[in-house]
Amino acid sequence: MNAFNQLETLSLLQAQYSAEHELQAEDVLDVIMSRRFGVEYHPIVEVQAGEIVGHQASACFWNNRQEAISAGKMFACLHKNPLLLFHTELEMKKLQITHAPSNGLLMLDLDIDSFFEGGESSSNPFLSLFKEHAWSERELIINIVENHNLTDAYRAQRKI
Repeated sequence: MNAFNQLETLSLLQAQYSAEHELQAEDVLDVIMSRRFGVEYHPIVEVQAGEIVGHQASACFWNNRQEAISAGKMFACLHKNPLLLFHTELEMKKLQITHAPSNGLLMLDLDIDSFFEGGESSSNPFLSLFKEHAWSERELIINIVENHNLTDAYRAQRKI
């Protein structure tokens, strides 16, 4: 190809497809208000020993026809409304911690924007939740999810 190689062309087409198939605001709100979200846990395996050392929690969403909704698309839409993002992320973390397998470490993804929506003081609800559920026999690992820009990198560094 002249101007673009095949991989670049595919990427452009996928970006166009994603934009055309964004979730509608009323659908996102319906999912949140109806609490059609949940969690699934993926085992974290120590490769050499072949043992499960913990689990990573992932968010799941469903529409009113019980069809799965991409978590990436859901969170992309939620980023347009910071307060709704904050509320959803906090509810999701509560759910993920409450229903987690009882053994090994627990890894949670935390969106940097939702964290800072809760404030930068020690009264941030995420910090309170993590302190409340910190226990000695289990390690809680927070995986910071950022939006790939310089401001987020700086904010992530401050959060750590």
